[in-house]
Amino acid sequence: MAKKRFHLFKNVPGGELGTGLFIMNFILLVTHLLLGIFYYTCHSQVMIIANLFSILFYLVGVLYRKKQRFAFWGYAIYAEILAHVVLASVSLGWECGFQLWLIALVSGQFFTHIGDHKLTQYEYANAITISISIISFAFYLLLYILDITGVTEPVQANLSYPVVITAHIINSLMVFVSLLIYTLLFLKSMSKNEKTLFRMARHDSLTGLYNRYAMTPIAEKAFDNAVTYGKNFSIGIADIDFFKQINDTYGHDAGDVALKAISDLLLRTVTGLGDGYVCRWGGEEFLIVLPTDEHCMRSYMEEFRHKVAVMGLTYEKQRIDMTISVGFGTYEEGKTLQSLLREADENLYYVKEHGRNAVRP
Repeated sequence: MAKKRFHLFKNVPGGELGTGLFIMNFILLVTHLLLGIFYYTCHSQVMIIANLFSILFYLVGVLYRKKQRFAFWGYAIYAEILAHVVLASVSLGWECGFQLWLIALVSGQFFTHIGDHKLTQYEYANAITISISIISFAFYLLLYILDITGVTEPVQANLSYPVVITAHIINSLMVFVSLLIYTLLFLKSMSKNEKTLFRMARHDSLTGLYNRYAMTPIAEKAFDNAVTYGKNFSIGIADIDFFKQINDTYGHDAGDVALKAISDLLLRTVTGLGDGYVCRWGGEEFLIVLPTDEHCMRSYMEEFRHKVAVMGLTYEKQRIDMTISVGFGTYEEGKTLQSLLREADENLYYVKEHGRNAVRP
């Protein structure tokens, strides 16, 4: 029996935001463990005590991340870093590089608020990020002025050059790693959002089928391939009969259920035939593209029509019987995609005018 392995950075709640905060907790915990050695070497009692608090703080963040409220924890990390930077800079001096963490705070807080809110709330994230940027810059400038003017001397101004360089390297390295991780996580989050928006733009939100916008270039490409390589091509339009009556009698929610049930059945039918496509063309209409001849297209559409007729639908303990009408056109030399669509639409209209629940031609 295989043993379950523990993956430190996997299964972190909250998606990219939760992962980002957890990784930052982990990085900052490691940073403070390294700084603990540095503070001990410097014999800085104040920073040793402050660092113990920081280690406990980030240890809580790592171990109890499932209980975190992400935005609140982001503020807490900001406050801890700000306090530690000020205290360390005053105690050990500007040259140790603690002020560099103020730069990392800007990107960290931006990522926290982008991830913690909807795509439509960028204004909120921007306002928070700008505010934190101003505060961080103000403290950065204040610490720099205090250093160059000599208003405050470091509590331990007698640190050797190698010790100062070691502190600067630790801070620079960990700040760089933090910025790199937030950049990668931000790019991953943006890529995920782009994919979501791309799918939303191409798919009908109710049925999950392609929408008209996405289907048009697909149908054009399939038609061009059929013409170029002499393949069969048929295009049909299916329409739910008396769909308005379903909405009026059972409610629009029932109509949505009916659309979803028929679209699922149509998708299974078309995908089972191979290289076919189906979309929600508009309202209760569906467009079907199949690489087949007239005889096979009629057979497939008749099979689909029959399945709809016998399927029925139960909604709130009420049975809803449905039928569907289909009109289609098949490619012959001289025809265009637009002429085939008109042919399919005219055949559908004929079926609607002559009893419905049929396939034409």
